[in-house]
Amino acid sequence: MNKLLAAIVALAFAATAAAQTAAPATSQTTDDTKAKAKMSKDEEKTKMMKDDAKSKMTKDDMKAEPKKDAKAEPKKDAKADTKDAKGDAKTAAKKAEPMDINSASEKELATLPGIGEARAKAIVKGRPYKGKNELLDKNIVPQNAYKDIQDKIIAKQK
Repeated sequence: MNKLLAAIVALAFAATAAAQTAAPATSQTTDDTKAKAKMSKDEEKTKMMKDDAKSKMTKDDMKAEPKKDAKAEPKKDAKADTKDAKGDAKTAAKKAEPMDINSASEKELATLPGIGEARAKAIVKGRPYKGKNELLDKNIVPQNAYKDIQDKIIAKQK
C-alpha cells in the first residue's frame, strides 16, 4: 500500500515538473493557447448540443398522437353517438336559455356570475317577481351584478 502511494506521489511530482518546464515563455503564446482551448470547448459544446438534439424527439413527433390499436378500442354504436349528440344539444339549449328567477333553485342561481349563496337566497326569498328588473327595484342585486346577469335570467309568470 505504501509503495502504491509513493508511486502516485512520484507521478504527481513528475507531471508538475513537466508542466512547469513546458510552460510558454511569452504572454502572447499563453493567449494563443487560451484561445485554442476556448475554441475547442465551444466546438465540444456545439457537438454535444447536436448529439443531444438528435437523441430528442422533434416537436412534430411530440405533438403526434400515438397510434391506437384497433383491437384495444371497442367499436362504438352509431345510435349511441346520435344519443350523445342529442344530449349535448339539449344541454347547450338549456345553457342558452335564460334562467327563470321564479323557479330556479338556490344552487342554480348561485352559478350565475356575481350571484353567490347569499344573493341566491335573497332572490328565492323575494319571489315571485313580475319582471327581472325587480331584482334592482327591491335592492336584492346591485347594478354591477345585474348587468352581468340580465341577459341570462328571465322572470316567467305562472
